[in-house]
This record gives sequence, C-alpha cells and structure tokens, in this order.
Amino acid sequence: MADVSLNAIRKSFGSIEVIKGVDLDITSGNSSCLSALRAAASRPCCA
Repeated sequence: MADVSLNAIRKSFGSIEVIKGVDLDITSGNSSCLSALRAAASRPCCA
C-alpha cells in the first residue's frame, strides 16, 4: 500500500497538454521525482 498516491496527473501549457494521466505511488522509505527532459523550462515534482 502506498503512503502517497497521485492519480491521473495532468499538466498543460495553454492548449498544449504535456503530461496526461500519470499515476504515481510512493511508499515509505522511497523517494521519487518527475521532471521534464527540457530542464531549463521545467519545475520538478519531487516527493
């Protein structure tokens, strides 16, 4: 069982959808980071 669950994550810039329907489960003792390939324009989501 996950301690943190994120479901159907979406991110858009205007009409351009760059993340669509991502699910992320994080269990105690683990860390995760979601980042874009173009680091200069992205802000990572870390937990």
